Amino acid sequence: MILVTGATGTIGSELVRLLTARGEKVRALTRDPSAGRVPPGADVVPGDYRDAASLRAAMDGVAAAFLVGVPGPDAQHDEALVSAARTAGVGRLVKLSAIGTGDPDLGSFGGWHVPGEEAVRGSGAEWTVLRPSSGRSARASRCPTCRATGGRA
Repeated sequence: MILVTGATGTIGSELVRLLTARGEKVRALTRDPSAGRVPPGADVVPGDYRDAASLRAAMDGVAAAFLVGVPGPDAQHDEALVSAARTAGVGRLVKLSAIGTGDPDLGSFGGWHVPGEEAVRGSGAEWTVLRPSSGRSARASRCPTCRATGGRA
């Protein structure tokens, strides 16, 4: 089972779609399961970064987790997710970060993902940190052809 956090957001929803289309068992974590649509076959569970019990329940039986933490100067979302993953024995973590993380020239913004990356690296699980330079949806919104074709130009 693969847990996808932020499962009704731009990136999480696309990952859930791709994984279920591939036949993977997917658990989609969202604060409000009734608010988003997920593909048939995905297990939708409620969860909130500030509710440790909901995260532990979501991680139960999960082999891998894709972590989309909400960045910000005081956010501790990734740490909560990693703690729940460690308790559940999740063996693989993939953390969505941002390009420039840790760069002091970016000011406070450059530090927003640092605690999450450190938590993932220190989790004891196999890990991957993704640092995309720009989002596909951001590019698509600026490209008329992309908008007309759903970003597949």
